[in-house]
Amino acid sequence: MAVGTVAIPVWLGMLIIGNYGSQIMAGQVYSQDYSEDCDNFHAESSGYLCEGFAKECNTFALYRAQEPYTSLDSVGTLFNTDAATIASASNFDMTIDKVGRLFNTDPAMIANASNLTYIHSSKFLKENQPLLIPIHCQCATNYSQANLNYTVQRDDTYLKIANQTLEGLTTCQAMREQNPNIGDNDMETGMKLMAPLRCACPTRQQLEQGVKYLLSYIADVEDDDQVIASKFNIRHQDLISANGLEENNPTIYPYTTLLIPLNHTPTIPPEGPFAPPPPLVPSSPPQPDSNSRLFVVLISFAIEE
Repeated sequence: MAVGTVAIPVWLGMLIIGNYGSQIMAGQVYSQDYSEDCDNFHAESSGYLCEGFAKECNTFALYRAQEPYTSLDSVGTLFNTDAATIASASNFDMTIDKVGRLFNTDPAMIANASNLTYIHSSKFLKENQPLLIPIHCQCATNYSQANLNYTVQRDDTYLKIANQTLEGLTTCQAMREQNPNIGDNDMETGMKLMAPLRCACPTRQQLEQGVKYLLSYIADVEDDDQVIASKFNIRHQDLISANGLEENNPTIYPYTTLLIPLNHTPTIPPEGPFAPPPPLVPSSPPQPDSNSRLFVVLISFAIEE
């Protein structure tokens, strides 16, 4: 097939969109399935680019309770915050404690009678209970991230911290970049590491469209693009655009982050059969199908001065 040549004026830009069909990169770049590849560089594994209108913003990440982080207290310690902050973001009512003490009764009984959700800060959460974690996202060099001071536990590695403890909210590659002088064999219990949580602030275009938050969401094994859009009651196209996904049948890998564009404060989505964190067996990055074709689309756009 012959390919023609088009003259492009100097004031126009070009957007080249690559593999596996047409893909509009209106938002960030999806990280693909590189979460277990700690030794090779993948730009998208380092974090989301600083493309937000603001250089920093307050946003949220979704985390699922798991051993040993099975209470609001322990999850708060993990994320350098307090149980009440997580409870408030997750719409759990902890003020019933005071009412219970006033009337010498169990707060859980008051909550049940009042049809309220109550979780004591030290009470065990059910496995994979979704929690909303408030985070402060800011530009660090070229990437947006929420800086988390992580305390090393016994037998930790970057892979274990990123994929199991933090459930994919960061990557082992990004952690290595943030802690260049500390390798897996150098870790000691109690040591502090910087864990850059993946996050982003809305772009000017997203703000104009009413987006207030980009929730950092970890894909579940049962998730696909339609399911995720339905969970958060957002338009399918908005999810596609915010994450630079393929327009048709995008592939979404479990335990990778997606940005959920929301025009309101996030709430916990409906529950589903959440899966445990992924195994620690490294896997090869996905290979393109032998029948896949490379499509290049040139889109011209005016650049305002």
